Amino acid sequence: MSKRQRTIQFDPVVIGILTGVLIVLGILGLVIYGLWIFANGMEHGKLAVWAIVATFIVPLVFLAGFWFGKTEVRGFLAGVDAGLDRLAQAVNMRDSSRITVHTATRTPRQPPTPTAYNVILPGGLPQGYIPQITHRQLTDDDVLDL
Repeated sequence: MSKRQRTIQFDPVVIGILTGVLIVLGILGLVIYGLWIFANGMEHGKLAVWAIVATFIVPLVFLAGFWFGKTEVRGFLAGVDAGLDRLAQAVNMRDSSRITVHTATRTPRQPPTPTAYNVILPGGLPQGYIPQITHRQLTDDDVLDL
């Protein structure tokens, strides 16, 4: 082996999670042990009453959990809906600002310029009239297929 010693380093998050799990398991074990001591000290009749009461409370706890869960889901969905509304507003604002910037910075359309080579057919036009033949100017948003 080399002169360097091997050291094993654990991630502090993993150590924290393992410590939390051990603490929770310890508390749960103490609670169960306390209930066991409590149950061993009771008479049979009192223990039966506790079992019957616990049996009737279980459905009520289930219904209460179901009701709270529905309430939380409604709140969560309302939050998602509000977030999507804000997102839609942001997208609309972005699009409208893009349109505004594009119209403000777009170069105005140039009037067509006459060409230097006009062809006039004899007898087609009145004497002295020279038509201006112009070519269409391309703008920024025109698509030119080659």
